[in-house]
Amino acid sequence: MDLEDIKAALEAGKIDEARDCLLAIVESDPNETRAWLLLAGVAVRSEDWQLGARTFDALVALRPADCLASSGLVECLVKLGRNSEALAEIDRFASWADDRKSNDRIVLDEHKAIAEGIRRV
Repeated sequence: MDLEDIKAALEAGKIDEARDCLLAIVESDPNETRAWLLLAGVAVRSEDWQLGARTFDALVALRPADCLASSGLVECLVKLGRNSEALAEIDRFASWADDRKSNDRIVLDEHKAIAEGIRRV
């Protein structure tokens, strides 16, 4: 299956089939950003936080300044109770963020609130 076929499978509700195909694609080509992006969507929709953490971690490695990849990774790590890793990602993204970009500012604010919540616990 190619990515267009996988998108069609997702639209048809064939989540497991699409997940398996996407996993096969990223295992054979770990730099296939489009497959990682689709897999991230599958992980979030299915609330598979372990898969989400793996997926967003790969996206952050491929696109370190991507605020949405960082936001997704932090969310998954917090859902898994991996708070020290979430804090590390918050710090890492802060060093890449461009506060002239509105999306980066939004994620920085989101990260600040999450970090404060983690530190209170």
